[in-house]
Amino acid sequence: YGVFNRANKDYVALPAGYPNLMSSAGGFTITAWIKTTNSALPGQRILIDDQNNTTPGGWGFSVGETDRAGAGGLRFYYRQGTTLTADTVAIPSNQWLFVAVSMSLAAGTNASSATLYAYNTSGVQVTTYTQAFTWTAGSDPGQASIGGETNASGENSNAFGFSGSIDEVRVYQ
Repeated sequence: YGVFNRANKDYVALPAGYPNLMSSAGGFTITAWIKTTNSALPGQRILIDDQNNTTPGGWGFSVGETDRAGAGGLRFYYRQGTTLTADTVAIPSNQWLFVAVSMSLAAGTNASSATLYAYNTSGVQVTTYTQAFTWTAGSDPGQASIGGETNASGENSNAFGFSGSIDEVRVYQ
């Protein structure tokens, strides 16, 4: 569990041995409990592996990337031209949500897919979005982090930090 203060550029750096999830076929799922204090703030990183902005390879799971009635949606992007945004329902401020992204990676035209989910504390699904895309294997050699970009990142300003709480981040391969 962590409380992230965007103004302080808080983040948790993951160990150097953290795997590059986009480097081989298969898939993975990332889940977390989040509570943003202001969903209108753009660029709120939940989990990111994009320190060097490598194409293809860098990726991020975040909140606040689109404007949806004054609040941002849930987003997964992959530096290959793939941006998946679940903006059917705005992510609310000051409410705990269980969020997830599930990736299926296979070579070939539109053979891969990603699905984003958000559920409230009652277990009601508040948004979901699925998109097929063409995937090319890649990896970003930089350090992955939770809650914001690392100090070594090309996007290491306060503008790319989470504002609020993140709990129980899990990654499943």
